[in-house]
Amino acid sequence: MKKTKIWSMFLCIVLMLTAVVVLTGCGGGGSESSADAAGQGEEDAGPGVVTSSNGIISIENTENYEPQISSGSEKVTLWRIGREEGENDHFVEVEAASTDGSIISAATVCKSYVQGAPYSMQALKGDPDAFMGEHPTIYTNPTEITLNGETYIRTECITNGAESYKIFGSVSGRPVIISVCDDRDNEDVQKMLETLRITYS
Repeated sequence: MKKTKIWSMFLCIVLMLTAVVVLTGCGGGGSESSADAAGQGEEDAGPGVVTSSNGIISIENTENYEPQISSGSEKVTLWRIGREEGENDHFVEVEAASTDGSIISAATVCKSYVQGAPYSMQALKGDPDAFMGEHPTIYTNPTEITLNGETYIRTECITNGAESYKIFGSVSGRPVIISVCDDRDNEDVQKMLETLRITYS
């Protein structure tokens, strides 16, 4: 009888110690998971959404592309997965003016843009013409298009045999430049462009 009582007490102690260890482990894991979830919520605006360093550019990525975010400017590049090593012509790149109005590509593409000054519709329509004048055998057929309510001028080009686009835009009086160096009828490319958002607070 005494042996039974001692054995019962021993089992109770073991069970209590086991419960303490399990509860402690669960508590630590729960805290860490919450912190991780909070961090992910701040970084990700939604499934597949990629944002630029200051959040001005937002675009939804697809499973066939991988993002590259520039730290020194408002630029997002989406590279096609599976391209051969050394291939640099399968991507979608969006560049927008930073909060101070600076934009790297302005010197070569948006030549009429003055940092800090509004980028007008007149300039938006004139710069593509000037750009095509400098590259008459590369960029052709300027066409006015709309992406999420914003007006853009799309030019056509051929990049390493692939049909591509160079797209000029003006959002909140600031230039936006989109380069599509890939098959321009690619379904992933069309999906990504449809989700593009340029937001200035």
